[in-house]
Amino acid sequence: MPPPSRSWSEGIVTAKSQRRTFFNLFPKAAKDISDADYDPGIEKMMEFAKRKRLDARLPPAQEMARAFRRYFANASATERPVEDEQMQYILQTFEYLQQEGKIEGLGYPFLEQTLSHIATYSTRRDSEVHRRFATLVYEEGTKLWKASNDENSTNWVLFRLYAEVMSKSGGTSTARDVLTTKLTVPGLLPAKWKPSERTTIARVFAVLLTGFSFEHKEEDMVSLIDRGLQRIPSLSESITLHRVMAVHYADLDKITQTKHWYDQYMEAAAKRSNKEGMWNVEIHESVLRLCLRKQEIEWGQTIIRHLTSRPPAKEVWDLLFEWAAGTGKGVDEVDRMMDVMERQNEDKSTGISPDVDTINRLVEFAITRNDPYMAERFIQIGRKRNIEPNAKTLVLQMDYRLSVNDVDGALIAYKHLQSHDLSDNKDVPTVNRLLCAMCASGRHDFDSIMNVAADLSDRQARFEATTVSALAVLHLSRGELHDVIDLLNTHTFRYSIAERKHVRDSIIAYCLNPATPTADAWEAYNIFRQVFDETPREQRTQMMNEFFRRRRPDMSVHVFNHMRTHTRADTIPTTETYITCLVGIARLRDEESLENVHNQLKLDWSIEPDTRVLNALMLAYTSVEKSQRALGFWDDITASKEGPTMNSIHLALKACERAPWGDRKARGIWQQLSRAGIELDADLWASYAGALAGNGNVSGTIEVLEQALEKGTLGQMNAMIIGCFYNSAPGAVKKADTEAWAKERFPKLWEELQGLGMVTNTLEYPFFRLNRSFSP
Repeated sequence: MPPPSRSWSEGIVTAKSQRRTFFNLFPKAAKDISDADYDPGIEKMMEFAKRKRLDARLPPAQEMARAFRRYFANASATERPVEDEQMQYILQTFEYLQQEGKIEGLGYPFLEQTLSHIATYSTRRDSEVHRRFATLVYEEGTKLWKASNDENSTNWVLFRLYAEVMSKSGGTSTARDVLTTKLTVPGLLPAKWKPSERTTIARVFAVLLTGFSFEHKEEDMVSLIDRGLQRIPSLSESITLHRVMAVHYADLDKITQTKHWYDQYMEAAAKRSNKEGMWNVEIHESVLRLCLRKQEIEWGQTIIRHLTSRPPAKEVWDLLFEWAAGTGKGVDEVDRMMDVMERQNEDKSTGISPDVDTINRLVEFAITRNDPYMAERFIQIGRKRNIEPNAKTLVLQMDYRLSVNDVDGALIAYKHLQSHDLSDNKDVPTVNRLLCAMCASGRHDFDSIMNVAADLSDRQARFEATTVSALAVLHLSRGELHDVIDLLNTHTFRYSIAERKHVRDSIIAYCLNPATPTADAWEAYNIFRQVFDETPREQRTQMMNEFFRRRRPDMSVHVFNHMRTHTRADTIPTTETYITCLVGIARLRDEESLENVHNQLKLDWSIEPDTRVLNALMLAYTSVEKSQRALGFWDDITASKEGPTMNSIHLALKACERAPWGDRKARGIWQQLSRAGIELDADLWASYAGALAGNGNVSGTIEVLEQALEKGTLGQMNAMIIGCFYNSAPGAVKKADTEAWAKERFPKLWEELQGLGMVTNTLEYPFFRLNRSFSP
């Protein structure tokens, strides 16, 4: 059996890369592999985390402070979010700097900027590491700020940033509790709020309300508003808070609550003579869409009358067109409304008329109704009015065409999109969807897919995890290992934990696919284990079992040894891992692999072999025809405090079948069982019969069985006992003797056995199809 090919990390030696060129005189030069694209500073933090796991000497704190600064300076320059994968290393570094007393050297402005960056670019998700980091930075920042300001004052800007990070990472309640404490401390709140302070505190409440909304904690939202109004009455004038509440309930389709908070919003806007708030498009858009979904047409018409009580602004007109389409007016009727809009504004200097934003809003509405035909018609209306699609129109067109699996139509829209300014990258999510659809369709050639991918790459746009997964599997299926490595190195080290898992799972699925050639599965495994060092034990064990299934125990043992040499506690083998590996080796009867794993077990101080591990060793050594050694583990089991299990007995008797003088050992085991008062059921008798017959002592086995029947220690003969007896009898003569006895004494049971069918072994001796496999 050839050894597994070396992994890409050891020089890219694979079955595919070893193909001969013309007599191998002019071999192709190996393609350079790009290094992993780490953000500045993060690699140093990853190295720090590894050293800490190994209890090795840690780098100087000053060095880690520089890495910390470099990371956030780059993150701010590139406006990249800090994913939870990177935050794990950042948090460990920050805690180390705290222990070493180096936080003050970072300075308050830098800590505020750090928190501001995370607050601005974080996506909403439950992330404990983000919450922990935000808390530490806020506490340290507060200390530094108070050192140069009034000890009893509060930096509300810093607190707002802290609250925003917490609300985006699932810690809104914690931030609320901190705020509640501040509100109850005497003298902490100013007697009179400055306008800037009032705006900031209102933003704090809005941030927390939005966080509770995302976490679906309505009671906490209402409670927070009530507490805030009690301590800061001026908050009642903040239309922002009322808008957040109204939009929240509108999104939940709760009519009564939405009406209440909408009325509160309008009342607050009227008190402040806030004309912009009175006709704010965001809140009216949410409420009107609620009215459409819940068929609250009468309320919606009331809102429409309010919006048209003065000459509508352009954004309001667009909202009116959407309302008209939602209440059943056809595309042509909406078109005629646009004519009315133009006539009403033709003599005015404003020059309000439908534009591409109008069309885009209507197309978005059609998409929400899953009506691509309506969307296409709105685009045609725009063209009729000389309103040419802009980049957003074409992105929307790609979206709704992809939603009905019209990949070719989406590709056409994509080609038109290339002539537009795409510097804002708002098309990137949809282009990612297009790439995934092209990979999945099976109808699009490789070059077409790569052209779209190259466009994203040239623009240095973000490749979504789903896209990288699809492209990685595509390259793997074509044997393009270098391209897979480049792809993963370029993108995956900036992904979140969930995104990295998505890519990793797709490659593992490729490896586990029975249609994937074993050599390709091995190379794919080597790629993902290098790129995804965090792959947990469960998935690595899955890969180990897959190579056992493919009858490559050497590859399985390599996977096992990769776990064995790992540094992460969630990756190194456990007792269960050893047992699984030994069972796989036993199934394939590979002695070399067995010796390798057994030696690893001897050296593994973290594993204390228990009965199940010794059972697995007994099973494995029996399978490689080393039954005498297998029985040594039985002796270890009987001498242990834990003692044998029922499966231990079966496995020991199985070992006796082929062990020299195994029938004597079996008799000794049987006497031990009898003295211990263990119930000797039919299954045990079947194993015992096999153990006695395995050394050729057929007459002795018959004598034992007959005596047991006569004495009543064997209640009743069954087919399994006879079948094990026959299967264990060595050679044609011994089998014939067993058959003759069975046919004469138990003819019906013999017929039952024959009904199971027979197979032959490598020596062409017949065997009944009996399932006598025992797990450790």
